[in-house]
Amino acid sequence: MVKSVSRVVSKPVAAKPQELGALTGLRIIAAVWVVVLHLNGTWRTVWPGFPRGILVQSGYLAVDLFFVLSGLVLAHNYFDQFAADRGNYARFLIKRLARIYPLQLVTLGAAVLIFAIGWGALNPLLNGAIADVLLVRGWFGPQIGWNYPAWSLSAEWLAYLLFPVVVAVVAWAGRRSIWGLLALMGGLIIIDAYGAAQYPGLNDLAVSPIRVMTAFAAGVALARFAPCLLSAPHWLRWVAGTGAVAAMVVLMLKVSDFDRSWLQEGVGVLCALTIISGFAYGTGPFVWFFASVPMRYGGRVSFALYLVHAPVSSVLGHLITPKLCTAWVAWQRMLLLAGMIAVVGGVAVLTHHLVEVPAARLISRWAPKASKWPAVVTSIEQHSACQVSDDTTGLLDSEYRALQLPQPIQVIRAE
Repeated sequence: MVKSVSRVVSKPVAAKPQELGALTGLRIIAAVWVVVLHLNGTWRTVWPGFPRGILVQSGYLAVDLFFVLSGLVLAHNYFDQFAADRGNYARFLIKRLARIYPLQLVTLGAAVLIFAIGWGALNPLLNGAIADVLLVRGWFGPQIGWNYPAWSLSAEWLAYLLFPVVVAVVAWAGRRSIWGLLALMGGLIIIDAYGAAQYPGLNDLAVSPIRVMTAFAAGVALARFAPCLLSAPHWLRWVAGTGAVAAMVVLMLKVSDFDRSWLQEGVGVLCALTIISGFAYGTGPFVWFFASVPMRYGGRVSFALYLVHAPVSSVLGHLITPKLCTAWVAWQRMLLLAGMIAVVGGVAVLTHHLVEVPAARLISRWAPKASKWPAVVTSIEQHSACQVSDDTTGLLDSEYRALQLPQPIQVIRAE
């Protein structure tokens, strides 16, 4: 039997944190993918030559990528606290609200205003607005709502509410060895695929409660592999980083081409897990690129882009009609399209800095003070099978400000 290697740190250790910024950079790719899906029709009215195809039409799969990513990031920051019954549930929920709710209200108000002045809205119903305010729109069926991309926020909120339950299930599955976590992740993928076949929702994928909880829980389970994956040989981590890009290509170009929705869902979540694990724990040129300063900034703005693109596009679509540019040549149409894209991005940047960050900071002040948790890694065990033991507190004990989540994960290593 191979003896386990344990190191107990009894006092704080000064260590240079390693930032996994590629996860933040990944967010802007996923957000742009969704935007291209939603605005493809609007942009093609201006420039008929705007590309369309599988890459454009498969953007709905990026939402599963967001769900898995959310589960992994929150697990890295909060899993050990909740697993040890030391998590401050009220503080956790307020911080989550601070992250998503201000922009939800602002974009909902913008959608209502756009409809009020006669420029159209997708679902001008009072119950849709109430469901958005309460963050329950996606709980009871595929309701599109006023600002249609915001349906995923209600799904995320459900995952936040059930986070302690997810932690308990994942902790139970990983109690003995890595195989329990693998079995759990495989079971979650099967449940997700079954949900798409039997209980279809948007895009014929599983209804949002099934879709978010399976992907989110799979992300939480993936985070428990961190000690194993970060201790892998450098060449293997390089392969993982490169494989993440390959999985992204498969997700964008092939998964939506499957005829059966259950196959799309199952393979989609599997690709999402591969992508996120590669960018979180891998290395190599692709990981470095996604962790670059411009990509990380794009990732921080991605949430605003995700929520504002539909209302802004609605206004632009009303002001810039096909009739307006009937006599324009191709290069003029392309220039106009570039201007529209720049407006969408500019509004997202302004909204991020003027609404999202200040509001998140203000709401976070209301969060009740948490108990004092240890700021160091108390024990990390590495077995030949990369076992994740009960007394493994994980790689993170520090909290991050709600307005900055998800930020590059800081891995504190004992020297």
